[in-house]
Amino acid sequence: MAEADLYDILGVSPDADLADIKQSYRRLVREFHPDVSADKLAAHDRFVAIVNAYKTLSDPIKRAMYDRARQREAQHKVVRDTVAEYSWREELRRQSVDALLTAAELYLFRGQPELAVAKCQEVLQRDPNNPHAYALMGDIYRELGKFDEAVTAYTYAVQFAPKSQLYQRRLEELLQMERAAARRTAAQAEDKRRLRSDGRGADAASPQPVAQRSNAPSPAGIAVGVTCIGLALASLVWVWFDPGVLLFNVVPKHALVAAALSAFLLGLALPLLHWVGHVDEELLMSADTFAGGAFPVGTLIGLLGLFWFYLSVICYVVLALVQEQFSWSVVKMMGVTLALMCVFAALCPAIATQVFLWGGNVIFTSLLVGWSIGSMGRSRW
Repeated sequence: MAEADLYDILGVSPDADLADIKQSYRRLVREFHPDVSADKLAAHDRFVAIVNAYKTLSDPIKRAMYDRARQREAQHKVVRDTVAEYSWREELRRQSVDALLTAAELYLFRGQPELAVAKCQEVLQRDPNNPHAYALMGDIYRELGKFDEAVTAYTYAVQFAPKSQLYQRRLEELLQMERAAARRTAAQAEDKRRLRSDGRGADAASPQPVAQRSNAPSPAGIAVGVTCIGLALASLVWVWFDPGVLLFNVVPKHALVAAALSAFLLGLALPLLHWVGHVDEELLMSADTFAGGAFPVGTLIGLLGLFWFYLSVICYVVLALVQEQFSWSVVKMMGVTLALMCVFAALCPAIATQVFLWGGNVIFTSLLVGWSIGSMGRSRW
């Protein structure tokens, strides 16, 4: 054949389907586009030939005419000049609708969707009912993840080309994707609701308290909490320099005051800094397991702590095991009590034994008082 065969230009066989032709065309226009080729002139000629071949073979009517002429030419019956092939160069010169759509496709293949949309809009300004422009815009929006815009564009394409099964299929696929995404979103929301229900019981039906809860302390809470910790440390330094005179010939006066004061200040600071939970939720739980009904556990271990700190520890452990409710905040407070007992035993070594035996009474009770007051300055967790 005197002229290059269109199938050879695209590198496909004569029985290739439309999908193979489109795939080869997209690969070739990326490879031979003048913007990415060293030899601009040769690349331009090759590029024009590729576009012309694609425009002929992608159109069923033009392809059928070309195939018949190609077959007759192969049999030396007629020359191929009987076929009026597509000339993209001429279409570009005239800025026809077909040329604008081809330019939009090229921009899309080159990863420039904004320019592709602009070309489609130029087409719609000339031909507002052009289904191919709407379908191409649907393809662009689908690749960009703008599914609402893609559905609108495909809908117009189907409206202006109701017999096109291709546009109808693309619209249905996109609608199925949206329905599947909606089902996934609903399932995730249901899973979250069930998790809240499993974790909070009846309170899960009311999402408002969850939105109001925060694990971050407020700036004012941080300022007050840090100040209280500083004052507690200052009281320990005071005892280090001056334990004070003995009361009842047993306890240094300043050490006793500092023990109660430092414990109260730490109890005040910890809930404000969110290092422990709200006292109502962590300590004042109800002992429903016992015959007495709803009895506040906090009151029980607080009273026992006045008599003997270790007795309150034993009581809380028993209640926690029976009710299967355990609070790390309470454990932290008991740990702070033991830590302060160790500090005061080191500051007053002469009465270290008495501190370990009975110092927890003053320290733990003062911590509970400070914890209760400090919880008033923050919202519940």
